Amino acid sequence: MAWLRKLQNTPGGAEGGLAWHTPDDVVEVEDDLATALLAIPGAGFLSVPAPTAAPVPEKEPEEQAEDVDSKPAKKTAASKTAAAKVQVQE
Repeated sequence: MAWLRKLQNTPGGAEGGLAWHTPDDVVEVEDDLATALLAIPGAGFLSVPAPTAAPVPEKEPEEQAEDVDSKPAKKTAASKTAAAKVQVQE
């Protein structure tokens, strides 16, 4: 397998549903098709190394809590008057 970038005539595509939407797109292509695409004069294909996965930034703990529950927790307090009305049995 080869990785190709299309520097000219974008957006563009190739057989098998392959598509390059911007000159920055890198697409994995079968070796035979890559050889054929690279041989097309003026098509703008360039063989490039396989892309490396960019590290995903971790969220701050505060942001993670907000994602789980977007609504603030309701605080309920016992009413002092309600406690005073309760009769204690001895």
